Amino acid sequence: TDVGIAYDETANEWELHVHDEENDAEYFPATDALLMVKSEAHTTVPGGAQWSFLGSVGSSTWILPQTEDANLLFLGIGAEEIESGIFAGDSFSLALKGVTGPGNFALFDLDTFGDPTVRWNSADGFTGADVLSVPTGGHSHFNWAFSAPGDYIVTLEASGLSVLNGATTSGDVDYLFRVEAVPEPATGA
Repeated sequence: TDVGIAYDETANEWELHVHDEENDAEYFPATDALLMVKSEAHTTVPGGAQWSFLGSVGSSTWILPQTEDANLLFLGIGAEEIESGIFAGDSFSLALKGVTGPGNFALFDLDTFGDPTVRWNSADGFTGADVLSVPTGGHSHFNWAFSAPGDYIVTLEASGLSVLNGATTSGDVDYLFRVEAVPEPATGA
C-alpha cells in the first residue's frame, strides 16, 4: 500500500490518495481508507540519543517498518504516476503539516550504520524540517512510528515547481491511521 501521489499538469491538479497495490484499488479522497497499524507493530524505544525522537528509552512505540513484514502494513510513498519532466529537477516536496491523535508521529529511515534519519517528527512541531524530497516516478519506503494507540489524522501537502504551471501545491490532505493497543495478557483463575 502507498501514499499515492499524482499530478495532472494540464489541469494543474494534485491527487494524493491511498493506493492498494495488492487489490489494484485507489482510494480518493485518501480519507476513504483507514491505514491499520496492528498491535504486532508494538515495540519499545531503544537506548541511545539518536532514538529520543521516538520518546524515552523503554517507552512504547508502534512502527510500520520500511522492510516488508507479512504481518504488518507495508506502507510506501509512491510517485510512479508522475512522469519525468513534469517538475523542475524531477522532484517535488511532501511536507508533514499536522498530526491529530493521542500521541506523536514520526517518519524515518535508517542509514548504513542502522541509525535513524528523521524525515518528519510531530513531537517538535511542524517546521521546514518536516519536508521530504520525492523523485518523480519514484517509490520509497520508510519507518512510520506512532507513540500511542488510537486514531490519528496525519496531514500532508505536496508542492513543486511545475515546468508548465510554476509553483503548485496540493493543499492539505488527510490520511487516517488506527494504531491497535497491545492486548492485555490473559489472567489465570
